Parts: sequence; C-alpha cells; structure tokens
Amino acid sequence: MSLEEATSVDDVVRATTEIGAAALQFHDAEENVVLSPASIAMAFAMLAEGAEAEAAEELDGFLGASQDERTQAFSALQATLAQYDGDPASIHDEELPERPMVHMANHTVVRNDGDVKATYLDTLAKHYDAGVQEVDFSSDTAQRILDEWANHHTGGLIEESGVEPTEKTLMVLQNAILMAAAWAAPFETAQPGDFTLPGGKLIQTDIMEQIVTAQYTEYQNAQIVRLPYTESFAMDIVLPAEAQSARSLSAADWEQISQRLTRENATTQVDLSMPVMDLSSSRETTDLLRFLSDDQGLAQTLAGNSLDGIMESDLWIESVNHQAVLQVDEAGTVAAAVTEIGVAEISAPVVEDSVEMHVDRPFALRIVHTETEWPLFMAAVSDPR
Repeated sequence: MSLEEATSVDDVVRATTEIGAAALQFHDAEENVVLSPASIAMAFAMLAEGAEAEAAEELDGFLGASQDERTQAFSALQATLAQYDGDPASIHDEELPERPMVHMANHTVVRNDGDVKATYLDTLAKHYDAGVQEVDFSSDTAQRILDEWANHHTGGLIEESGVEPTEKTLMVLQNAILMAAAWAAPFETAQPGDFTLPGGKLIQTDIMEQIVTAQYTEYQNAQIVRLPYTESFAMDIVLPAEAQSARSLSAADWEQISQRLTRENATTQVDLSMPVMDLSSSRETTDLLRFLSDDQGLAQTLAGNSLDGIMESDLWIESVNHQAVLQVDEAGTVAAAVTEIGVAEISAPVVEDSVEMHVDRPFALRIVHTETEWPLFMAAVSDPR
C-alpha cells in the first residue's frame, strides 16, 4: 500500500502528532521527556484491529481513521519507512550511515493455550508484518522472548521489555522503531557552554555550533529551525521565548509549525548552537493511559467484550509501556523506542536573512519524515546532561 493509495494518511499523521503533543504537555517542566508518537500509534493500531463497538469508535478517534482506511494508512506509513530499513546492529558502527536507517518492527506474543482468533493474527501479519510467537506466560521463557525482541530491534539501546507478564496475560503486542541518521551538515566539535534549567539554575554542558542554511520560522515568539538529515528526515528544534514553556505546544501548534516550515522553499542562514543530548525515558500504564484520553476513558472502554475481535472472552488492557532513547551529537542522531501493550483475560478491574538561535534553555524537538510530517520522535528537554 503506497502513500498515494491510502486516503487517510494525513488524518493519521495529525492524530499521531496529537499523541506526542499530549504526552509532552502531561509531564512536569523539570522532567526530560522523549517518546515516539509513531511507535505508540502503531501499537494501538494493531490493537484496534481486534476492537469492536464502543472500543472501536474510541480507537478510531484516537488514531484518526477507522477500519480499512486506518489499516491502509498505517500499512502505507510502515512501508514508506521500510525503504530505509537496515540491520539494527549497525547503529554501533563507527560512523553513522550515509543514508538514514529507520527500522520499524512489530511482534505478537500469544499464550500457547489461548484462543486468539486466527483472523486477527492474520491481519497483523498481512498489514503490519507482525510475526507471531506462542509462549507460556507463566514461564521465564516468555520474559526472555519479550526482552530479546526489544533488545534486538533497538540495537541494544533498549535492553529489555517493559512488560512483566502474569498468568492472566493472553497476548503482548510489541512495536519497535530505531533510527540512525547523519546531519546533512555536521556540527563543529562541541565545547562546554551554558544552559539554563527550568528553575533558572545555570549549568555547564557540551554545546555544539554551526552556521547552517536551513528552513527557519518564528511562531508565538518561539524560534524554530528544521535541521535536515542526509535524506528524507529532519529534526525540528523549537526554542520558546524565555518566559514560555517548551512543552505547551498543542497538536494544532505543531501543525502550524509544519505548514510554516514547508510552505516555501526559501531558507535562512542560522547561527545555531544547541546541546549534545543523551536522553531516555520510560512510561508505565497509568501515566501512558492518562494522556491517551481524558480520565482514562480509553482504558475503561478497552475492557469486557470490546476486544472480541481478538478473542471471545472478557479482556482488558493489563499493561501499556513505552520506552525511548534519544542521542544527539555533532554527527547526527540515534534514537529508539519500544511500545508494548499487554492484553489479559479479566480477573480484576523564505527569507535569506541571517539569524542567531542559541538553544541554551529548555526546548522541544521532533523528528519527522519530511514527505508526510509523521512524527517519529518528540522530546521536551529540560536538562540535556
């Protein structure tokens, strides 16, 4: 399925951006947040293939499209990324690849004595390229399989699964995304420099600099630059005014930023400085479901017989876990994320000007596929150390 054939790609991209924007807004200003909206959306798209009735409606709204249109959109987006697939182990090579490497994988682990519908598993295999493994979730083997899959498909950046299966676990859906990309224009060697934390404390951290010709705009008193990788992907850096929050941007704001950056082909010469980053974060069930929908409405809906497309039994979402890593330096970016959903049987409830942009205080960023504006990664950085 191509992007041109899938009619709801723009809607899914918009919904994915809403997931990322909500996540950044949810967390405290002092806390670094890094996540992959694309990974979260893909995992819930797989879950949605087995949802019915009210749960299906909730997930359709959450993901931006319904039924076949949703399936086609996610399949097309995954196929587009597959053009840049590579060996996850290559992230440990001495140099970043000349062409961006983006690896996305899906996995379904099911209980060996469960009755997960073959039609559901076939749909995941056909449209999401999701392999299936049967396990005994009460054994240590199940944990090892989950851990090894997460580790392998993130090149070891995420060492183990965030899911701890129980005897009630019926199925675990796993999505992983891994990216390694070099800047189109590398930075100069980083030097110690100042960075102001949210509370006003001044710290020293490694700051890299370059004068780059790039797409640049200003929005709501924030400076925004789009830093291209060597091909098809870019990082947007959003530096708000000193009194404003880096994580207050709504999905509509991010969409406006995309439109401003892509509206014209003109570029600006930017005297840019920004910190080297090595960030990671992990979100467990309660946190993740809180920002997925108001008052955990989505979590409550995804219980009982609302997942009959998966199995003819009362099911509930036992766990949702999201782990992400983001490493940014003078050469480029390495990033990885894993999203996991555990399902169990219910047993309890252009201007050619020159500008300066010194990223020396809290800021936000996202990494997008520039053809679709699909946000692969987003982050709010309070302390880059």
